[in-house]
Amino acid sequence: MTLNKHQIQGLTAFNCAVLDSNTFEILMTQAGYSISGSAPAQSNRIKVWWIHNEYPRV
Repeated sequence: MTLNKHQIQGLTAFNCAVLDSNTFEILMTQAGYSISGSAPAQSNRIKVWWIHNEYPRV
């Protein structure tokens, strides 16, 4: 996900296109999201789905 091209509900808009995974996970957890699953993705990446009680899945 190119962060500065998407809006994640519960988080302020991102000014950067990329963010290290630890920082992103902390921001998502603080906003009330939790990981619902993951799977391998292209280029040695991991796809992660985040869920929230009020907001749509990311």
